[in-house]
Amino acid sequence: EIEKAHPDIYNLLLQVMDHASLTDNNGKKADFRNVVLIMTTNAGARDASVRTVGFGSRGGEHKQDAALSRTFSPEFRNRLDALVKFGPLPREVVTRIVDKFVAQLSDQIAERNVTLEVTESGRAWMSEA
Repeated sequence: EIEKAHPDIYNLLLQVMDHASLTDNNGKKADFRNVVLIMTTNAGARDASVRTVGFGSRGGEHKQDAALSRTFSPEFRNRLDALVKFGPLPREVVTRIVDKFVAQLSDQIAERNVTLEVTESGRAWMSEA
């Protein structure tokens, strides 16, 4: 999550995004010409999940964009090629993920002659957490 980085990191990233290189304290340069930088953030995630009353679904998106503007400087935001916004996973997908990890755990502990049974309510609880 890039927003948790030290402020000096932003200056380093600006250098990388401007010049495709980074120079250390000894004058040694690192080449970033063929590098794709991928950063994650939770800035605006809470605002994006708020539902608004009215036509369209842009209320949360506008709040999310405002949160990104508050969190990151214009110089930093303007050097980004794309922002990919992800929504929450559908419950069916989360349940399948829970089932996968429960099966993996069950296989691991079966080697020690331990069995695992998960109730439907337990499955639902893990899917919500």
